[in-house]
Amino acid sequence: MWPLAPAWLLLHMWEHFAFDPSLTSWVSDVAYPLMKGLCEFYLDFLVVAPADVEPEQYIVTNPSMSPEHTIRNSLALTYGSTIDNSLLRDLFNHTAEFANMLGVDSDFASNLTSTMARLMPFRIGSLGQIQEYARDYDANEGFNHVSQLYPLFPSAQIDPRFNTILTDAAKVTLKQRGDSSNGEPTAWRADFFSRLLDGEKAYYYMQRLLQLYSYDNLWSINDIYQIDGNFGGASAVAEMILQSHNGEIHLLPAIPSSWTQGSIKGFRARGFTVDMTWSDGVLVSATLTSTSGTFARVRYAGNAIDITQRQGASRTLTPSDF
Repeated sequence: MWPLAPAWLLLHMWEHFAFDPSLTSWVSDVAYPLMKGLCEFYLDFLVVAPADVEPEQYIVTNPSMSPEHTIRNSLALTYGSTIDNSLLRDLFNHTAEFANMLGVDSDFASNLTSTMARLMPFRIGSLGQIQEYARDYDANEGFNHVSQLYPLFPSAQIDPRFNTILTDAAKVTLKQRGDSSNGEPTAWRADFFSRLLDGEKAYYYMQRLLQLYSYDNLWSINDIYQIDGNFGGASAVAEMILQSHNGEIHLLPAIPSSWTQGSIKGFRARGFTVDMTWSDGVLVSATLTSTSGTFARVRYAGNAIDITQRQGASRTLTPSDF
């Protein structure tokens, strides 16, 4: 049993709100109480890392693990795995944001923020990879799962627009782990490369997913059917066309050269709905309709502009706006 699985599950509540910020009553009545309760559990669960190997006195999960993996093919349990630390950053951060938005539990929110600062930071291993564990156990290792890149996708703690060091380490990690041998990890690699803004590699993994790891009915292939591959593949296609995280809506962030033209209608970004057309690999127009009356920074081809629209209002952008 992985102790951090509930954190990943409840973070979907934050995402639900991020796409529809009108849900403040639901946050107050449902999402925030559940997330607060889980944070209280993890605050009790965290311990100071072993002083003989971690003199910085970070606080860590212990016992910990990296899902479906073992250390050197023998040990599953450790302390402070990278995915644990990353999930706690997201959970504590978004729970504190909910508390501040609702105007409640200010001391609790402050405690979450101060606790986040004591979590073990990302570590780059001897070969330039993002370590999966607190110690450099996983150098030069091929494996289907890449749990240490949760902060790249579905989280956005690693973002090529803002942190080149971690981005480069994520690329090394993916090169070391190699191609996967079934559906779900292949879809996840497509998502990773979408977030790395590498449309060609994202498309490569989408081709592998459909050609090698999908049944005739398009179910994702594993030892048993796993819907993760289907959901992950659909997500990768969406993320190649439109991304919205870390305060920006990114138009055509990872379009492969083979997708020369196309259009979308009704794609959901955080706080906006987007209709968009492109031709010869270049944006023709994008119409953004606000679902919540919020501010957005819109990025295209390396440039960004800021827009603010009332709820229900639309604005159409063309390349000349950037």
